[in-house]
Parts: sequence; structure tokens; C-alpha cells
Amino acid sequence: MEMVTRAKRRTGQGRVPITTHQKRVRAEDNRDDETLPTNLPAVSVAQRSAAALCALPLPEDFFNFWALCTSMNPQSPHEALLPVLGLELVGPFDLLRGRHKGFAVVTTCAEEEPIENAPNLDLHWRFYYDPPEFQTVAKGDAESQLHLGYYRDTPNELPVLVGLSSAQSGCSISVLGDNLFCAIRLLLLRQKREGRIKDRTKAEELERKLSQIGTELGYSTDQKSKSLKARDRKVVSRTFHGAGIVVPVDAQGVGYRELPESNASLQRMLAAIVKSEDDAARLQAFSPLVELSSLVEFANDEGDPGMGLELGLDLFLHGSEREAEEGERQEHQLRGESSTPSSCRQKLCMWSAHVDRGRSLDLKRTESCGPRK
Repeated sequence: MEMVTRAKRRTGQGRVPITTHQKRVRAEDNRDDETLPTNLPAVSVAQRSAAALCALPLPEDFFNFWALCTSMNPQSPHEALLPVLGLELVGPFDLLRGRHKGFAVVTTCAEEEPIENAPNLDLHWRFYYDPPEFQTVAKGDAESQLHLGYYRDTPNELPVLVGLSSAQSGCSISVLGDNLFCAIRLLLLRQKREGRIKDRTKAEELERKLSQIGTELGYSTDQKSKSLKARDRKVVSRTFHGAGIVVPVDAQGVGYRELPESNASLQRMLAAIVKSEDDAARLQAFSPLVELSSLVEFANDEGDPGMGLELGLDLFLHGSEREAEEGERQEHQLRGESSTPSSCRQKLCMWSAHVDRGRSLDLKRTESCGPRK
């Protein structure tokens, strides 16, 4: 399996058009932190190098947000949001803190030989329902298992949005803008409306900083920014989590075809499998799913891998171990299709590598994320 790297794509055949957002991020990457229009502390080169260990490209708002939290709490930047929002920065932020030092860390995308008892950064703070497209960056209390994360359409590209999920209540992902400054501010406003803010003075100060610094740095303050509105036009299916999937579709519409089942009917189909009292009843309940699998195979043969991606992801998100096994089989089939577009292949490799996702991985210990519903 190929490792996902941060190397720039060479010009020539297969070149992917650079979006306006990517141009802005690259310009920010080349800019000296000292020239920022705010008094944020600089993020060191060593910290940026450590963040690269997660093998997923991180946007500039990630580093700028860390700088903001460092200015708020120099001793423990990861706890800067705890007094107001009850959030702790985790995931790739743990790399900025140096928590990986002294550990041989790996990713499932790596080609090296497995290292015994080595933490896997691809599973670090990954909650039970999280698809591999979702990378946790902040967590709340253990009861609700609320967490925020970056969501990617393709693993080797920058995140397209910041989402909010509560693992205890299911797989739903709510969109909170396309950058952390906007997402945290919107979450703060939501908690204020719900009367969940205890210290309103600190909350107002945090809201002011998020709005002022985010605006100075050029980040959108809208929940539906221009980039997200443009993405919405490319979404082929919302899937069970609601954030949607984007797959390559050519001018002739080749690349995706709809499942012949709505989300509601597919959920009923999967619920019937889970609730089966014995193997005979379960085998009968699996019949409609077998028919869908056949349709996916036809779609693969005709160059529409998006259908299998949607079905496999829905099986994954529904939660049953039996369905997850079938979803993994679907994804492995797609990985073997030579006609599958490269961006889909990378996503499918990413998906199938994470079927064992029932834990959130701490760099010092592995602990349960709680039962599925």
C-alpha cells in the first residue's frame, strides 16, 4: 500500500487542478510566522515536522489555532478551551506537544514492517463511528463523546471542512465551517444559546479573539463558506453521517451511480440483519444486501466505483460487526479494480485499513470509546 506523503505533485499527465483555497494555504505555508497580522507566537519548524508524522496534510489554520491557544495558555495550550467549552485539543495537536517522543509511531499507510506495541497515529483519538475521512482534533467529555475533526474527501489533500460529532448518539457529522476558528466560534455560540456557558466573560473574550484573529488571517466566518457551497454541488450522496462524499465523475457522468435504496430503507434493511434471532433468519435478511453487492460489482465493471464507496461507508457507519465485515469485502473488491480512479483508490485503501476502529488510541494506552448503539 502506498504511503500518503506531503510531496507536491509533479506537473504533467495526471495533474490535479489547484483550487483557490489550496493556493492561499500554500502562500501561507511559505510565509514567515513573524509577518502574521497578529501577535500570535510562532509555531516552530520542529513542531511542523512533528505534525507531518500523521501522514495527512494539515491546513494552516491548524497551526494558527495552536498559536492562538499557546497565547491563551502558554503552559498547556491543549487545555486553553477547557474553561469555556470543555474541549481539549488532541489528535495531531498531541504531536505539536511532543507526546510522541519516546514512542515508535506508525500509520496504516506505512510500508515498513509492523512495530510491536507501537501506537498507530491513524487511529489516534478515532471514535467508534468515525469514518477514516474524519480526523479528530478536539474532544469533549467522555459521556457524550463529543469531538471535532477535519473531514477530507481525499486523504492526500487538505481537509474540506471541520465537523462535529457525538459518538454516543450515532454517526452524524455536523458541518461547522471550513476552518477551526469558525468551527470553535460557532460551537461557542451554540452553547451560549443552549445556556451551557458558565463563565460568560471568558466566553465573550474567546469569541472576540476567534472572530478578530480569524478575520485578520483571512479565514471565513460563515458556516457555509464559498468553498463549502462549491463542494455541496459536487456531493453525490449524503450517506448516513450527513457530511456527504465527493467522487470523481467525468462529463459523461461516469464515476458514480445511485444506490437503488434510500438511506431510510437501507437502515431498515441493516436493522433487520442485526435483529435476526438466528442464523437462518439472518441469512434471509442478508438477501437484499447480496443483491446490492451484485449491483455494486456491475457498477465497478462499468467504471462507477462511487456506488461501492457509498454502500461500504453506510455499512461501516451503521455499526454492526457483521455489516462492517461485508463493507470491508466491498472495499477490498474496489481496491482491486484497475479502472478505479486514483483518488477513490486512496480513499478506499484508507477505509479498509481502519475496520478495527473501536478504540480511541492514546499514545500511552488504548482505551475504549464506549459501546455502539
